[in-house]
Amino acid sequence: MTKTEQKNLKLYGYRSVGANFFPHLTFSKLEKFDKSALSNIDKSNFSFKVNKIGFFYLGDYGTCRKLIEIFDLS
Repeated sequence: MTKTEQKNLKLYGYRSVGANFFPHLTFSKLEKFDKSALSNIDKSNFSFKVNKIGFFYLGDYGTCRKLIEIFDLS
């Protein structure tokens, strides 16, 4: 690991924090879907490409606490 990753691991329990957690996209599962939850999101300039997707168990504050699986899409 890089020095930054080592520091992040020691401080936060995970190496990909801050600048090392960019870019990322978080998907959430709502307990009950409500269309109004999306009403204030600007979708006009929303586009992305990915080559991998990781699924994690989440901890406090949305932290990725444990890797479930990484899917290679390339």
